[in-house]
Amino acid sequence: MVVGRADRPVVPAPAPHAARPPPPDHGRHRAGRRRLQGRELGHARRQLHRRPRRPRRAEPVRRLRHRLREGDRFDGTYLSLHLYAFFYPGEKSNEEWKAEFASKIGDCGARTVLDEFGAPMDDGRDYNEADSDDDFVRHIQAGTDTAREHGMGSVYWPALGGKHTQRPDYDWYSLFALEGSGTDLSLTLRNESMVDRLHHAWGLGG
Repeated sequence: MVVGRADRPVVPAPAPHAARPPPPDHGRHRAGRRRLQGRELGHARRQLHRRPRRPRRAEPVRRLRHRLREGDRFDGTYLSLHLYAFFYPGEKSNEEWKAEFASKIGDCGARTVLDEFGAPMDDGRDYNEADSDDDFVRHIQAGTDTAREHGMGSVYWPALGGKHTQRPDYDWYSLFALEGSGTDLSLTLRNESMVDRLHHAWGLGG
């Protein structure tokens, strides 16, 4: 979990940010996502049934991209929401992104944790930019606004580590860079504006 600002300056952006990578064929995988959603909800039901004495808040239910419509069988549980811009084939306005987050949260905002969301951190994007024409920026602004408005918990992914998809040596979504060797290691913040957005989501900023 990312908990605050780093003391070191932002690493200079290596180059103007690249265009958003082509999206996957979401239509071809829609049925598979529905099956996965069903399996995960089924697993959550079984876990709650097997542990009737365990506090329900200790059993978060992952909801993926679909609004949970399971009635009272999940009452009292925390709900986990993963939502990235690359899940979607097209771009959205800020208001459309807010509506997308709201459609997944429904009336469960008080017990939902946005526990996976992120965007490129190493290419100079300004996540505070008003009226941005960048879809990643609009997505992050909408997500952090939604978390603040609903009093939700939120976890940026990843702070460090992750997958090497767009960069050979690190995850371009990672908020920090690890420098040094052996035991002489330090963290450098990649994007100050993302920290501002996290502080906003957590109610720590304006």
